Parts: sequence; C-alpha cells; structure tokens
Amino acid sequence: EREGDEITFQLSDQIGWSSRFPSPMQAAHVRRSLTLRTRTVDALVAERLSDIATPIALVKIDVEGSELRVLTGMPSLLREHTPVIWMEINRPSIAAAGTTPQEIEELLAPFGYRFYLPDYEPGLFGGPRVWYTAYKHLDDVERPEFDIVCVPPRYEGRWEGGTAANVAARTE
Repeated sequence: EREGDEITFQLSDQIGWSSRFPSPMQAAHVRRSLTLRTRTVDALVAERLSDIATPIALVKIDVEGSELRVLTGMPSLLREHTPVIWMEINRPSIAAAGTTPQEIEELLAPFGYRFYLPDYEPGLFGGPRVWYTAYKHLDDVERPEFDIVCVPPRYEGRWEGGTAANVAARTE
C-alpha cells in the first residue's frame, strides 16, 4: 500500500486475531469491518522524527499477514537505520494476503539481514533460558506461526556474543 490508501480491516472477537487478511481460522471470528487509511512507517517516522530516539535500533512487527506491506512502507528506515526487526510470521495469514515468507526474505536480502528463531525454556530460578537458532531461509522454519529476529550485519557480532546465550546455526 501507499500512504493514504483505503483498506478494509477485519475486527475479530479473539484478541490478537484482527487483521486485514484473516486466515481461514481467524475469518470465522470476524465480527466487524472498518475502512481505514494506511500510513507508511517512513511517513510516521518523518512526521515524528523529533520525538524518536535515533538511530532506530529495533522494530517489532506483528500484523497478521501484512508483514511484507509494512516492510515495503519503510525503505528509508531500512536504508538509513537498518534496525533489528522482530516479527511474527503467521503462514496462514501471509497466504491469505497473497504473499510468502520468501518475499519477506527477498525484500530484506539487499540489507544483509540474517534470521534467528527465538526459543526459550522456563527457568526455575532467574527467569527463562533463551536461545536463537540461525536460519538461512524463512521457509526452512517448520512451524505455521513463529517469531523471527532479523539481524543486520552491523549487529551480528553483538547479537551472537551478547543477547543470545546460545546461537545454534542451522546449515541447510
């Protein structure tokens, strides 16, 4: 979408399931539709830049199928800030939007992003233990829904050495 396009957004009776592109399971819970005007991330950042700490280091995306559209609306942010991106991939919602995880990967490829799947196990003392598994391709993750951390080259060393206690590389 472009800045100012009109879209129809589907409101669900289930928390976290409202979406522009509900999956078949989510569609059964749609209770109402809204017509909205789109805003791009780049337009929002430009409008509020004086209120935003720069450089922007982290972007969280959880938009139930519209991930590619959000990323497409932030080329300046990607080019000028190259943040870590933590995003949820929901395959049924992405398919309902007519896109694929591979398209997301292709959009981020020119910026050198690498992909890490976060996992954790609850800890009895001191909180959970968190680790990240590296994936070369998003389609290699064998889950219908998952979070993925997209790490640009400038954070690669700090990521593996600091944030992740254990980064296991998947080779395929």
